[in-house]
Amino acid sequence: MAATTTTAYTLESAARVVHVEIFGSPPGAATIATSSIQWHSEFGDEKKYSDSGLGTTYGAHVSCSPPANSTAGFWSNTALSTGNDTIFTMVLISGDVIDVTLEMRLQNGEADTFGAITVASATVGIVYLLPLDYTENGASAKLIPISYTTLL
Repeated sequence: MAATTTTAYTLESAARVVHVEIFGSPPGAATIATSSIQWHSEFGDEKKYSDSGLGTTYGAHVSCSPPANSTAGFWSNTALSTGNDTIFTMVLISGDVIDVTLEMRLQNGEADTFGAITVASATVGIVYLLPLDYTENGASAKLIPISYTTLL
């Protein structure tokens, strides 16, 4: 949420991924292209789900939830996160649309140790979403929200 026109803070104290769906764009005439998601795990085997798009008619479609014991299946304390934690990896075709369902717990008096996020031209009191591939070091994000307000 924007606190000033150039500063925002996180509202959630914990989050976890519930579901990810990739809607692939058709790759082009006589072409096959694959979209995939790989769930990372510190406690078991990693799982990878993929589908291939074919020609100008069929786009790839991947729909899955985090497997048991994957990193994404556990609640993550976002206030203690470095902002660069990788919980899943995607391979995408240009033009793919990603739908991510998250569960979030709002802060309940906890200090926001994640700190301020620098934004540009924010409206005070408005909630903004960060790109899915946002990093604190300012790397250029490519997975920008398309159905919610963002400033990055």
